[in-house]
Amino acid sequence: MRNHILEERKVSKYFAIMVDGTPDASHTEQTTFILRYLTKDGEIFTVQERFLAFVDCFEKSDLEIANLVLKTLEKYGIPIADC
Repeated sequence: MRNHILEERKVSKYFAIMVDGTPDASHTEQTTFILRYLTKDGEIFTVQERFLAFVDCFEKSDLEIANLVLKTLEKYGIPIADC
């Protein structure tokens, strides 16, 4: 499923990312990554919001969160320049 999402995002090229964190039962910050992009079917465009991953976030500084976002995008081969 993830490969389908990554391929769909690659075809659409440009995307937005939504990142949100919440502590889980073990008090580890779980960060959710969601991609938002357009798909086209004929002349119809549809907004897609797709779950990409959960990532543990151990640091809460702005620099650490920014690095977490960049590393996660790099892990999945998503160029930040298209965001």
